[in-house]
Amino acid sequence: MRESGSSPRSNRAVQQGKSMTKTVRIENADTSNHQVRVFREMKNDAGEWVREPGAIGLDRPTSMIQETIWREKRLVIEEAD
Repeated sequence: MRESGSSPRSNRAVQQGKSMTKTVRIENADTSNHQVRVFREMKNDAGEWVREPGAIGLDRPTSMIQETIWREKRLVIEEAD
């Protein structure tokens, strides 16, 4: 029996060392006035994470974004000041 969320195809890609792409959604899911910022970071040639300019603001309750991530790209989520 396969674990929930895994597929034979994605497991093969990991075993072969290939980078997979995953689509994710991030939502400001409560009704408070607190805002959320999402930053994109990419790995440079030295393997260090570098933040791309421009945060994505989730300024209202139920604001949502959809992004893709992979081995060399990640998202950082913070509560805005």
